[in-house]
Amino acid sequence: MASIRLKCGRSIGTSEHGDPKGSLLLWFHGTPGSRTWAPPDPEATRAAGVRIVVLERPGFGASDFQPDRRVLDWPSDVAHVADALGAERFAIAGVSGAGPYLAACAYALPERVRAVGMIGVVAPLEAPGVRAGMTLRRRALFRAARHAPRGAMLLRALGPERIYRMMTSDAPPCDRRVIEATWIAKVAMTREAMRAGPRGYAWDLALATRPWGFPLEAIRVPVYIWHGERDVTTPVAMGRYLAAAIPGARARFLPDQGHFLSGAIWPELLALVGATARRR
Repeated sequence: MASIRLKCGRSIGTSEHGDPKGSLLLWFHGTPGSRTWAPPDPEATRAAGVRIVVLERPGFGASDFQPDRRVLDWPSDVAHVADALGAERFAIAGVSGAGPYLAACAYALPERVRAVGMIGVVAPLEAPGVRAGMTLRRRALFRAARHAPRGAMLLRALGPERIYRMMTSDAPPCDRRVIEATWIAKVAMTREAMRAGPRGYAWDLALATRPWGFPLEAIRVPVYIWHGERDVTTPVAMGRYLAAAIPGARARFLPDQGHFLSGAIWPELLALVGATARRR
């Protein structure tokens, strides 16, 4: 694991997996998340010839906090990291709260982003119909998330384990099995995400509730969407909205999967994103 220093002086925390000489895939974590994320099938990742570099957003883990950041500030950070890695072109993928940042890079860096993989990601909350299927508890959490400074104080009081327990307490059985199998690693990742404090996490939540600042209809790079129909964290209505709004997006909705579907679709993601990256 390492940090990459940007031209502005901030650092971005990173980690690397897979084939060091393979096609570059930049991985954006969920909210919360950190560079301690690892691919669900490391051996398949190496065999597919894919080099994954995990990037932490500002304020998470080893990444410096960025006051008043916007969603559209992230593509510049990503471009600088890719430059430091010696990569002109690359694919991007991520889960859950990574949605705004994947879309922003697709919009702002069309000449560099080869392909995008969105796995159970959040959609713009102001879009019509995207809250369908969201529990009252989740709706209340998203309303509270708008207030980043106060949110940071609450997150600090709760602590990593209680936060992760609260975020997953209403998970369906298909997700509960994954949660139980990965509990220690997920809590550790949440703890690392907040090691410098909860400001980055709180700001990420707040940005997810606000307009992203660009039209999804302007995206022109290949986008692949996977979404579980049993997802209660980012309901399937979000995936359907993104699939309709992003031109040419290819989507697959999995009836037996919830929010934690990365393991189920991992070989497919490697094949589709990897093949697109090699063609373009």
